[in-house]
Amino acid sequence: MGKLNQHSVDVRISGIPHQWNQKSGGNLERGSEISWNGGSPNYDLLAGVATFTDLTLTRDKRHEDEAWLRQFRDKSNIVRRTITVQELDETGAKVGRPVTYPNCLLTGVQEMESQAGSNSPGQIALTFANTGPAR
Repeated sequence: MGKLNQHSVDVRISGIPHQWNQKSGGNLERGSEISWNGGSPNYDLLAGVATFTDLTLTRDKRHEDEAWLRQFRDKSNIVRRTITVQELDETGAKVGRPVTYPNCLLTGVQEMESQAGSNSPGQIALTFANTGPAR
């Protein structure tokens, strides 16, 4: 089996056309606590509640993005979307089942930055709180 390149992933948000260039986050995190037994040199580890880090998706801004971005700016506290991450092989064919993060809550919109002397594409980023991938 071949290894995956970082570019071999198709990331999409429901209700928004086109792919996203970059995904970060969505990682499982679980805290722990040490519980000492009185007078003992040994301790027990207690598992904390599992949570998932925020998902941040970034891509080059397109002219047609302005319509849905306007809606997100007005309603950012109630926008929920499903995010799907599909791995691809070197030919672009889907590999395995996609990882789906349902009912993600939009918590941030990073607007495109501008610089007069730059030819680099402007990027936008969306951040979503999530409860982890669907099972």
